[in-house]
Amino acid sequence: RSGNLGTLLILRGNLTEARRQFDQHLAIAHEMGDSKQQAYALQGLGDILIAQGELEAAKAKLQEALSLRTRTGEEGLAAETRLSLAEAFFEQEDLTSAESNARAAAEEFLREDEFGDAGTAEALIARTFLAQGKSLEAQQTIKLAKEHAAKSEDRSVHLGIAIQEARIRAKAGKMNEALKDLKSTLKKAVKYGSVPDQFETRLAIAEIEMQTGSPSGVAHLKELEGQAGAKGFRLMQRKAAQHQVLIPPLAPRSR
Repeated sequence: RSGNLGTLLILRGNLTEARRQFDQHLAIAHEMGDSKQQAYALQGLGDILIAQGELEAAKAKLQEALSLRTRTGEEGLAAETRLSLAEAFFEQEDLTSAESNARAAAEEFLREDEFGDAGTAEALIARTFLAQGKSLEAQQTIKLAKEHAAKSEDRSVHLGIAIQEARIRAKAGKMNEALKDLKSTLKKAVKYGSVPDQFETRLAIAEIEMQTGSPSGVAHLKELEGQAGAKGFRLMQRKAAQHQVLIPPLAPRSR
């Protein structure tokens, strides 16, 4: 994916400045009548709005970007926008729309030989399967995602897939293995300086802690809620707050 200061600011956790950069970029592109740059800025704004928890506003920006990119024949970039739309639909629990957009994105990425992005899209498809209780399909799809991602050197791609793979392992009852993998992933996310990946990994760790009845779970979620909120990641803040009450511990097995 194309990189610029706004994208880097998102990775470093500075959503406010990233939004300012993309707003400025959009204004200049409008003034110049540059549809491609307008779509680029709208994509960035859509991604930021997802992180800020403004999902309907995010979808509006992304739909506008998709329309522009489709009109200008930028199919590879349109796939990027479809993937972001899939993320927004997933967060709204519209799993059908999430899967269809992610699948369309994955197919286009593969046509463009963008294997890392294809892996990211497939990881989201796997997560929609997991949310529907389709564990076997989730396992098969995350395996495919890893195979495609192996052809990419994008660190964020590998981090994202590792997080989803660990969630799938946890669902299969391999809690300790999943926690070990997530703690390793968190170290990498910290090393690479990717704040969104750090937050998502910490959430996944806390999810498992809550499911296993670990006393660390609530404390970790409260800490995540505060830190995500301080940086304006209101979607993550909201999820951390909800998980403090929505994830019951696993019932002890009868002897």
